[in-house]
Amino acid sequence: MSASRDATADAQNAQPAPLLSPLSYNDGDIVIRSSDKTVFKLHKIVLSLASQVFRDMLSLDQAATFTATPENPLPVVDISESSQTFDGIVRLIYPVSPPDLTSMDFIADLL
Repeated sequence: MSASRDATADAQNAQPAPLLSPLSYNDGDIVIRSSDKTVFKLHKIVLSLASQVFRDMLSLDQAATFTATPENPLPVVDISESSQTFDGIVRLIYPVSPPDLTSMDFIADLL
C-alpha cells in the first residue's frame, strides 16, 4: 500500500515532459530551453557563427553554467525568451522558412 502511495506521489510531482520544438535537430549538440520550457536542440557552431551573443554564451568560460543530466547528456542553456520569440530568432539564423514578421510587437521581441 505504501509503495502505491509513493508511486502516486511521484507521478503527481513529476514535471511535464518538455515540448520539443519543430526546429530541433537530431544531430544538435546543445539544448536551448525557452522560458516556457520548450526545448530547441541546435548546433553550437551555427549559433556561434550567427551571433556574438551566442558565441559569448557558448564560450568555454560560460560552459560551467550549463546543466546536463544522465537522461540528456547535452548541455542545456535556459533563456528568458519565450518559445515563440526564440523560434523567430532561430528562423532568422537557420536555412528554414522565415518567421512571420507582420506584428511590430513580435519584431520588437526579436530585436
